[in-house]
Amino acid sequence: MHSLKSAANALMSKLIPGSAEYYGPAFGYLSPPVPTPVPTPLPPQVAGLAAAATGAHPFRAMARGAANQKDSNREHSHQAESEEALSTGLCKIVGTSGVGESGSTAMLLYEVASTDIDKVMVLKTVSSSLCPNQGAVACLVVDGTPVGTKAMTEVGSSLQASVSPGSTIVALIQSIPLFNGISCVRLGELQLELRECDLEVLTDNTDGQPKIESRDWFAWVDHQPPGPCIFKVIGEVQVANPGVQPTLVFRTPQGFNPRILLLDLILVQSPGAWPQMLMWKQASYERIRGDYDAVQVFYKNDSIANIPVESIS
Repeated sequence: MHSLKSAANALMSKLIPGSAEYYGPAFGYLSPPVPTPVPTPLPPQVAGLAAAATGAHPFRAMARGAANQKDSNREHSHQAESEEALSTGLCKIVGTSGVGESGSTAMLLYEVASTDIDKVMVLKTVSSSLCPNQGAVACLVVDGTPVGTKAMTEVGSSLQASVSPGSTIVALIQSIPLFNGISCVRLGELQLELRECDLEVLTDNTDGQPKIESRDWFAWVDHQPPGPCIFKVIGEVQVANPGVQPTLVFRTPQGFNPRILLLDLILVQSPGAWPQMLMWKQASYERIRGDYDAVQVFYKNDSIANIPVESIS
């Protein structure tokens, strides 16, 4: 167990530079920050992570450059639909944990059953009474490979990964001080659930080609200070009914070129009776940090999009 904790600590330090100094070691005690009239200045990476954890990072305002407020509202609506589809589909809760008064760091460990059915793992924030001077970030690790990192402070925040039978899943959650001068009587608690969901996809056409249409793919990385870099990919996918939600997940294994990010497009069908009608829905992928030149999206092992990565600095 000691070696597992050490490995988790090293992984968290790699994903979040300065975490050992400012957040305390993984699986160790973290004293609540003492508010002062003048907040202590932070290194760029730490200040940026705090901003990302509270949703205040400037990349959200510059994500698509000339996109108007209608596009922004549509993006938030699609994100809510994605979370709802993944949370109400054929899912079961396989682990629960929290950070805050219970401890600064939490870990969930789960092994997927050895069946012939691929699954989608979803880590989701289900409730929070966390003091506003605290945030939370999480990392999903599949078979030893980090596949996603995300701020989890807001209720409803979720992090997804497509997994194969027999995969070992580790979810690491870390609370972080925001140094915003807010003082609370109690630290509070943020609760998360790890869910295993069945994956349902559209069938192929008779000619053997994937039955999928997509458009309007964009990928960008925001290098603006104070950091850290926020990487995001969005696109629109044509689905067969309103209950299908397209989702982008980290592809395992990745290719030989580390500068090209490979993503899998999966289609999650929510249960119930849905009218059969073609419609466009947005798929998105987001992570903390990402140093890529291009993104390639796959559906059923077929490449459907090659996207150059733009930089905002």
